[in-house]
Amino acid sequence: MSREAHQEDPLAVGAGLASVLLFAAGSLFSLHRPLVAASIFGVAGLTGLLGALVVGFSDLAIWGGLALVPTAMSLVDARRSQERSGRPA
Repeated sequence: MSREAHQEDPLAVGAGLASVLLFAAGSLFSLHRPLVAASIFGVAGLTGLLGALVVGFSDLAIWGGLALVPTAMSLVDARRSQERSGRPA
């Protein structure tokens, strides 16, 4: 393999690191603030999907798609918590 094949793209590394940090931040908020967690997971999903399109690193698209699952779950949880507490949606 050539030396260029092992070079890492700094944009891909940055997008991947941002996705990981956003996943961790979303996990911290998921139990007590599900709407905040949904927002953070949504940003992580967009970061992964857009990073895959811009950089061409296909694994970021997988992680971006996977981030949409906890986004949806957090939105459902936020909706259910509002219904249980009697607050308007």
